[in-house]
Amino acid sequence: MYQLSKLKGMNRMARRGARRLLPVTAALALVLPAAAACTSTGSNSSQNVDNVNTSGSHAPVTLEMWTFSHKQNQLDADQAALAKLHAKYPWLTVHLTGSKSDSDFAKAATAGNPPDIMFSPSTQYLETFAHDGTIADLTHLIAGGPVDVSKTVLAPAMAALTMDGKQWALPLTGDAYMLYYNKKLFAAAGITAPPKTLSELRADAEKLTVRDSGGNITQFGFVPNVDYDNNVSIYAGVYSGTHFYDGSGVPTVATDSNWGKLLDWDKSLIDYYGSGAINKFVAQYNPHSEDAGNPFGKGAVAMEFNGEWHTAQLKNFTPDVDYGIAPMPVLDGQTTSSYGVADIEMSPVYVAAKSKHIAEAFLATEFLTTDTTVVDDMSTAFGAVPSTTDAIKNWQLASDPHFASMIQAFQNPGSYGHPVDLSAGADVNAWQAFIGQYESGKASAKNLPDIATKMKNIVAQATN
Repeated sequence: MYQLSKLKGMNRMARRGARRLLPVTAALALVLPAAAACTSTGSNSSQNVDNVNTSGSHAPVTLEMWTFSHKQNQLDADQAALAKLHAKYPWLTVHLTGSKSDSDFAKAATAGNPPDIMFSPSTQYLETFAHDGTIADLTHLIAGGPVDVSKTVLAPAMAALTMDGKQWALPLTGDAYMLYYNKKLFAAAGITAPPKTLSELRADAEKLTVRDSGGNITQFGFVPNVDYDNNVSIYAGVYSGTHFYDGSGVPTVATDSNWGKLLDWDKSLIDYYGSGAINKFVAQYNPHSEDAGNPFGKGAVAMEFNGEWHTAQLKNFTPDVDYGIAPMPVLDGQTTSSYGVADIEMSPVYVAAKSKHIAEAFLATEFLTTDTTVVDDMSTAFGAVPSTTDAIKNWQLASDPHFASMIQAFQNPGSYGHPVDLSAGADVNAWQAFIGQYESGKASAKNLPDIATKMKNIVAQATN
């Protein structure tokens, strides 16, 4: 039986929704009823549905759409997009309900009355939804739709929503995790450019670290702890040129030496600072990583790993900070092929498999995710990167230098995120817990085969 985890107090919840790489402190598990789990192999209901003939007349149709949006500016952008949809297709009306989670969507699907469309915060449950018949396979509808999606939507964005050669959703907005750096502190330390490799990051972090006369750290260069803010995504694989699973679905953490090198870099930097100082920093600032007490905004740390939404937070809370954004440095030896990539996260739009209007719901979904003006306006409202080629070119924030590296990363075919699977993040929870043990000295490279086996078993158990 599958579980959807509803997280408490997670930073990204307040920004966009449940993060893909889940912290191990997840709580409040919602267990789906047995009727919706473990017995289905996915929905094929859409395969017998023809695309809407947009050149002909159509009887009036009203759809229900749920969104994770909860902020007023986000809901306003959603409503404006639906108004544009109605203007283009006057026979099509969509009612919007905000503040809905993936758990709400799953429960409604189990009860047989889901919304026709779900705008989800992340791909965390994509494979679960596909497997248990919650969402429709959009592959053949995309092939017959009015928009050539393959030439419109960015390839990494589409790939994030593809499974077993089938397209289960279309992307609307996306996140890219990057390196934020304080230009004033860089100049004071004599650093002229952001680091490109993890060894350069380590060297710069030391130069940027300030201690008082008693040896206490008053300014950190960079804090690498896996449990701090968004740092778990540093260990997702893209920055070390690694993938969690090989082509056969076997975890690579025990066979790809880059994982060990990444963990050694992490542990070495923590040891440089001292675990006591690091733990104190995390305890003090984790509750304030996204508000006016953010350590980067306050100058308590010179570099920070974060997503594009953080630009708006810095503007609101600490507008005087002069900072730049660059790609996250990569493991040494990966510079030529990998620097410039990012761990990316997409916010998918699903069509419910039990919708009575699958074709119309798909038409609305395709419009919302491919219309240039809609995608641009939604991306601005959500503080996220557009997912189509034309939207990025026309985006009102494209000229903002803070977004330059993010835009390039989204168009970089080497960018990717952790693959979705039926464990819905439980395998990554185990990995994060292991990294925490590694950082504290309670685990070492000799334990990598053990965590590989554990992750394999977690996914196998969820699949069976």
